[in-house]
Parts: sequence; structure tokens; C-alpha cells
Amino acid sequence: MDSLNGAGPCKALATLDNILLAATGPNGLLVADISNREAPVELGHISLGESCTDVKVKDDLAYVTFSDYGMVVYSLAPEQMPMELSTLSARNGYEHIDLGEGLALLSDRWYSIIIDITNPSMPILLDTLWSEEGYGFIFDDVSLSGNVLYGLNWEGMKTFDISNPAEPVQISTYPFQNATAVCVEGNRAYVTESTYPIGQRILMTLDVSTPSQPTLLNSYVFSTDTVSPPVVVNLDYRDGLLLARESYGVRGFDVREIQDPSVRAFYTIMELTV
Repeated sequence: MDSLNGAGPCKALATLDNILLAATGPNGLLVADISNREAPVELGHISLGESCTDVKVKDDLAYVTFSDYGMVVYSLAPEQMPMELSTLSARNGYEHIDLGEGLALLSDRWYSIIIDITNPSMPILLDTLWSEEGYGFIFDDVSLSGNVLYGLNWEGMKTFDISNPAEPVQISTYPFQNATAVCVEGNRAYVTESTYPIGQRILMTLDVSTPSQPTLLNSYVFSTDTVSPPVVVNLDYRDGLLLARESYGVRGFDVREIQDPSVRAFYTIMELTV
């Protein structure tokens, strides 16, 4: 596959059929036609706020976060630039977006807000998650699956039932030493942990079919191939492949076999490559 150069650092990728969307930080949202994988065609950029930080696709719609601007919903069509459908302003520079059943979760290290996207043309802010101390839920990473929120902090993986977004209910805590990223797909939660000895990281797979009782299925220790061991900051699941974004690039794990995951490839990404 060829590359699209000069797009800047790639923070997140999403695709719908032959449309590729890339959050490229200060360079905005990159839109490309990848009908011909050997010759992708850049269709343009969309720039709002200071930086495009994340993008997710669901039901022919793209949900995009721009720091100091908020969330923008776009309708997608082949070979065309996305059409803006709606906007929800948010005062904080939210870095991540996750989608559940009729819900979107915008988050950074300090706050998480829950948005009703039942009607994507009119998103509604439902609630801001606060801790009992009133400082907000401080998560290093979050994942939303259905009406269950999974958040990582210094205690491990905390699980919340947000069926009633105004009153989130914590239903479990699974202890980790230094978990850095989480992704939930179906009944599986994938969590990366940074531990010693230096140069090694751990990918853990948990059964979350019963969210109140997460169960460890497998721990996979992998060695990094850089002088300074990177930290996994984001995980994304795509058809049996788990993409781990690190400071130096993207590592792809084949997780189709729970007891035998493997690293398929490591891509060094200084610029966007598709």
C-alpha cells in the first residue's frame, strides 16, 4: 500500500468502505479515498479548533473530536468530503471518543462526558462524570461497550454501569499495577500494562461477559524493539487485529487465538502511512 505523506502525526484512524479518516492533530481531519490501495487519493482536510484528536465511525457517520471545539458528527459518502451533520461544543480539550449503544463518551485524563447520540443530528449532553471528591474521574484511558464504561487509573480497571448516565454505578474493579490502555470488543477486554523488566510490556485479555466479574484469560509478554521502551497509549480492535499505538508507531497483535496472541507487525510512524 502506498502512503499519504505530509499529513502530520496520526492520532487515530477510521475507515468506512473505501473512505479513510485520520485525526492528524493540528493538521485536522484527513479524508482519503482508498479504493485503489496502491494509490490512495487525498480528498482534503477539515480543520476546527486547535487539533483533531480522535475519530470513530458508526452507521455511515463519523464522530470526530477537535480540542477546544468539541464533537462534530459527519455523514459519509463515497468519493466525497464528509458533510457536517451536527456539533456539540465542549469547553475541555477532550482527546478521545468512544461509542456505545446510543451513547458517546468524550474523555481526557480529567473528565469524561456522556452524550446521547440516539439522534445524531441533535446530540445531547447528558452528564459529566465526577468522583466523590468532586475532581472528576481521572482515567488514563477509557472504553465504552453498550452501557458499560471501562476506565483505567492507578487502582486498575474500574467498570461502571451508565444505563442511567446521571447516576453511574461502579460495579467492579480489576487490579493492575500500571495499566495504560484498554479496548473492549464483544465479551473481551484488552489491556496493556507497563511493568519491569525494562523493555517488556504485557497484553492481557479478560472475559467481561459479566462486567461485574472480569476474569483474566491470558497474559502475553512482548518485548519492544526500541532503545527507550514506549508506552501503549491507545488500542483499537479491527477484525481480529488489535492495533496498539505507541510513541514510536503502531504494533499489530493477532488476537484471534486467545491463548496464543502474536505480534504481526510493527510500523514506525513519523508521518501518516496507510
